[in-house]
Amino acid sequence: MKLLIEDLNVKALDTNTTILEKINLEVKKGQWIMITGVSGSGKSTLLKAIAGILSSNYKIEGKIIRENYDNGNIGFVFQNPEVHFFNLTVKDELEMSLRASGFKNDIENKIEHILFRLELNNFKNKLIRTLSSGEKQRLAIAVNTIHKPELLILDEPTSYLDPHTASHIFRYLKRVVNHGCTVIMVEHNPEVLKYVDKLFLLENKRIKNVYQVNKENIEKIAKETG
Repeated sequence: MKLLIEDLNVKALDTNTTILEKINLEVKKGQWIMITGVSGSGKSTLLKAIAGILSSNYKIEGKIIRENYDNGNIGFVFQNPEVHFFNLTVKDELEMSLRASGFKNDIENKIEHILFRLELNNFKNKLIRTLSSGEKQRLAIAVNTIHKPELLILDEPTSYLDPHTASHIFRYLKRVVNHGCTVIMVEHNPEVLKYVDKLFLLENKRIKNVYQVNKENIEKIAKETG
């Protein structure tokens, strides 16, 4: 499995504005990719283009090849967690995610397990509308990982979280990667550099730099991209 983008251009039709220009990237199965850049550099648009969920208000040119990926095995965590939820309770939301992906057995145990992993142990029967923004963000991650997707895309998944909980989420995502999932995320927290394989820096609608991340160059990359 791999993801390949060649000479991607994206234009907003309503404003005739170019959002992304000459984007080229390749992501291999099991890699953890971080995308960063200033506000307005096209990060969220790139994620949606990768997932194939850009609306008809955008004109797309170039190639996006999702080898052996389809909508059934892709998880997408949006910036705003509210958009993920269609049920009243945490349990119902997670159960719907499982059943929509074809799971029929061991539903209850799968729900209990992921709530434990994301430190939402006592939230199973809670009304989603009563959760805090950070709790909703963790639930959104749970909804998009409980069915074990092959590709997980996340748009600033720790923006509502305190440092301790953000660290926990990064460790959880590392487990997801270790189980074979490919992860692509927009993130500004430099702590995640401890876990990612590669960083793409977006600037002025293009990929300015690509960094191969390792223990020796984390501090240097954090300074150059912070």
